[in-house]
Amino acid sequence: MRGNDDDGLDSGRCCADDHNSGDGGDGAALIDDMTQNLLRKQHTGQAGNAGEFGNHNHPEGDIILSARDGDQEFTLRKSHENGIFQVANDQTDPPPVKTEYGFQHTIRMGGITHANVRARAIAELFDGEAATDEARELVEASKKVTLLTMSPNGTMHAHEGTGAIAQTDAILLKKGSRTRGYTFDKMTILGSAEGYGKGEQLLAQYTAAAAQVPVVDEATFDGIPDTSDSEEEPPNDIAAMYLIDGPDFGEGSAPGCLFAATDVQAEDGIVNGYFWAPDGSGVYSEHGSMYFDDMKARGARIRHYQPGALNFSDMMTDTLGTTRAEAYSAVKAASN
Repeated sequence: MRGNDDDGLDSGRCCADDHNSGDGGDGAALIDDMTQNLLRKQHTGQAGNAGEFGNHNHPEGDIILSARDGDQEFTLRKSHENGIFQVANDQTDPPPVKTEYGFQHTIRMGGITHANVRARAIAELFDGEAATDEARELVEASKKVTLLTMSPNGTMHAHEGTGAIAQTDAILLKKGSRTRGYTFDKMTILGSAEGYGKGEQLLAQYTAAAAQVPVVDEATFDGIPDTSDSEEEPPNDIAAMYLIDGPDFGEGSAPGCLFAATDVQAEDGIVNGYFWAPDGSGVYSEHGSMYFDDMKARGARIRHYQPGALNFSDMMTDTLGTTRAEAYSAVKAASN
């Protein structure tokens, strides 16, 4: 599974704003008028269960579930949309603040780069293909479902809805609606569960995956040796580790890669080191350099890494392993 960068979307905005934007906030297109008319015909004369399509108004900013603490604490935050919850971290996605004029939301255009980079890395630990197949079975059987989905920029949501078939397309009807929903094939699915109210179950899965990925901050370069005027061999020690989206060669970026920095050439805005990519990502591990600006746009500095805990020789061997989970485990061991 690959994630696509889309800095035009905002990881900090509330879920309702994402879903009122026209693409559903998760890359899912709202079904068109013709499909809505077809679904109306399908539902004509059918009486649903009491409350099945009820539109329950959720208080803005109400946090209903939390797990763990600090940067590993995630919540399901109710949105303006019935049955849609943002998987949020209070440190990177501050909850709305109630004022005398209503609720004040923090909106960050383009989102927070380091939070998005980590979220995309977390998503790569899921078997997206298997999750999509399981969800499709439920949707095509017209079951009520809760889906864990990811938007292009890395924002996670729990969606409650009812499956339906319009012409030949699988549709996830929005909770509380018989005619409006999302085209299933345009959703990025990480997990599913039959029935409404399964956000807790899916959040637990997400939290378990997140626990494997190192905590990160924005990309900075302080504390890394500056070799701008040096004629000596580059340092062998790894001074800083970064979580990074790999390059995009036309098939989408490769989230969840690593860059091990040995030194910088500050006057040129260059960081030198070793780029690590997991097997099957479509990109390859190699030593090289990056501009500061590129690292800031695509990467995040691993917070607790201890300088010198790994060295360049480790990068050239199998110290990091071949999978994301193995590499993250090795880096976390060097971050204590």
